Amino acid sequence: MSKAGKRVKSGGGQGGPAKWEAGLLAAVFEEDNWKPNVTFVVGNKSRGLFLIKILGETVAAGSRKLFSVLSRETLENEVRELGNPKGKKPKEVPQHYEVTESIKTILDNNEEIPLPLLAKLLKFKLLWIKSNDLKRREQERKAANDKGKEKKGSAKGKDKPKSAGKGAKGGKKTPEPPSAKEGSKLRKKRRRG
Repeated sequence: MSKAGKRVKSGGGQGGPAKWEAGLLAAVFEEDNWKPNVTFVVGNKSRGLFLIKILGETVAAGSRKLFSVLSRETLENEVRELGNPKGKKPKEVPQHYEVTESIKTILDNNEEIPLPLLAKLLKFKLLWIKSNDLKRREQERKAANDKGKEKKGSAKGKDKPKSAGKGAKGGKKTPEPPSAKEGSKLRKKRRRG
């Protein structure tokens, strides 16, 4: 069979594009508060492929939060996971995941994904990365706000005068400043008396 004679439809059949397709095409990737930088890293020799593998492992390890790696294998695995309408889906299904359903049938038939559909799959994945990054930023912002509230609460607690304990003598006792270590060039501050 010739692949040139076949034409794979990208969703809607004869009635036009599918509902998901219009939403995916209209989705905005770059915004004022989220500016992506998409870079393609392609190796053609064994040394380049080795370095790309190391870069991918570094990003996958999580040491680079703001980096993401896309590969054909990971895209195909996600299509197989999300594209099965009868299969078990994760708790949070990304927006526009329906593109994976039409691509899964193509992968099941061991055919190449048509370029327009591959472009839609890439946009879906990039939007998914954007969504995850925005969620991560919101969680960090909430965590920072919670820490700020805790610090304000503990600072207010320090302002309150403490009552003298049972063993306290009449005056306020200040803690002794730590002495300079032996052999240090730091001098101990003298108190005037």
